[in-house]
Amino acid sequence: MLKDDLLTCDYVLTPASFHDGFLREKNNNFSFNFSLLTRSELIKELVIDIDHNKAIPQVMQSFNFSYSKALYLVKQLTFIPEQSSDPGLQELNVLYQLLIDHHCLIDHPVANYKFRHKTMGVYGYDALDPLLLKLSKQYEINWVFIHLPEIEQHKVLLTFSSIDDEVYAFFNQVAALIDQKVDVQKIILFNPPNLYHDALKRFSKFFHLPIRLPNHRTWWQQPIAQAWYQLYCDSHDVQTSFSSLHGFPIEQKVALQKLIYTSHIQDHDVAFNRLYFLECMKTTPYPEQTFTDAIKVRDYSWIHDDEYLFILGFNQGFVPSIVRDNDFIADAIKQTCGLLTSTDENRLQRSLIINQVHTAKNLYMSCALFSDQGALTPSALTSDLNIDVMPPSAHYLLANGVDYGVRFGHIKTSLDQEFSLRYHTHLPLLKSYQQQFHQPIKKFSHLYEKLSIDLSTVPLKHSYSSMNDFYQCQFKYYLTHILKIKDDLNPFHINLGNLV
Repeated sequence: MLKDDLLTCDYVLTPASFHDGFLREKNNNFSFNFSLLTRSELIKELVIDIDHNKAIPQVMQSFNFSYSKALYLVKQLTFIPEQSSDPGLQELNVLYQLLIDHHCLIDHPVANYKFRHKTMGVYGYDALDPLLLKLSKQYEINWVFIHLPEIEQHKVLLTFSSIDDEVYAFFNQVAALIDQKVDVQKIILFNPPNLYHDALKRFSKFFHLPIRLPNHRTWWQQPIAQAWYQLYCDSHDVQTSFSSLHGFPIEQKVALQKLIYTSHIQDHDVAFNRLYFLECMKTTPYPEQTFTDAIKVRDYSWIHDDEYLFILGFNQGFVPSIVRDNDFIADAIKQTCGLLTSTDENRLQRSLIINQVHTAKNLYMSCALFSDQGALTPSALTSDLNIDVMPPSAHYLLANGVDYGVRFGHIKTSLDQEFSLRYHTHLPLLKSYQQQFHQPIKKFSHLYEKLSIDLSTVPLKHSYSSMNDFYQCQFKYYLTHILKIKDDLNPFHINLGNLV
């Protein structure tokens, strides 16, 4: 029983994405007295903790590594390497000794007292994790592997002919839930593949439903960072370059100062400092503002009964995610050192997604069968989880027979009516669109007709851009200038227009 396990725990070791769920359980039961930790936090206290701001410049300069490689190696140094004839381990031993010599390691003197003989619940990590097994012997920790209650229910995977259709159906379902008074804070999208981000951003604007996608923008993509860097290259002095930086919001300037001033740069090596700051800004994510009332995007997490989980892209290669043996440290060295190999990571990813599907009450899963990159197939987990794979159907685009995408609906109605009229095709949702949007069919001709008026006496009202639209694509002209459907997003089918 979950309650009995949590009652005995001094700590719960779980990924950060599960912390909210365990905190909710703790707040609902005052008899629970556990603290939450991640695997990396436990390693910092019990094994090795590194001052990254001091360590990365030292590693870059000493080994002539790039910023990204130095950052990766420092993060992977989650153990004290043993002496070995393996070249990879020898390199890590040299790196470890360098960090000791330059005082880049942080001590935690009370760690032994905090964790020895304690009971630690574990969820979201592999029971065969070699590091946990090692700590178990060294500190006599009692591990309790927690299991969240499984929910028995019929599971269905909806399939769509394209990613656009799949994402459109997702937003339609979300709009229907909000229409039924479900709080948007209770709607969670499982971290989607990068292939879906463009469609999610487009349809988020069509439906006016903000979504918190992972931030892939870095500091270097911001004008303030590039302006400051130019000033720094001219002056070679951090303080002078910031005092000369004007015309940007004060909060941006403060955030950039925090990033730069925490760096332990070299006093007399201007060339290295320029390289270090440039790579640091190209690698460090830019802290963007987030909407409070927005669809949450989360990785593996505890989904409660009042929350709704959507998993898009339930395809082979995406779910579960696959880790390959292609990083700086090879699997052969990881196995010797006690690090997780790619095989370990893949086994963990598989168990995590299975647990996620089994423990979510309100679950919606879907996948696309085609993308711009080619054909896609449903995940092989569908058979392991007894999921019924439904064939593509236009009706899956609707939510309880309703289409909530009003802005896109006007465009779609015009498009479908035009195709039906020209090519006599049967479009299953056309009647539904016509009932909702009442978009009249307005005839127009792009054939040349001689004008009966003298143009020299009449002021021309057509702009260059509208005439350019007409000659590029008459259908785009029809949408924007005759039907007056303004679309600032310029979706794919409008840009190609007649060609499509």
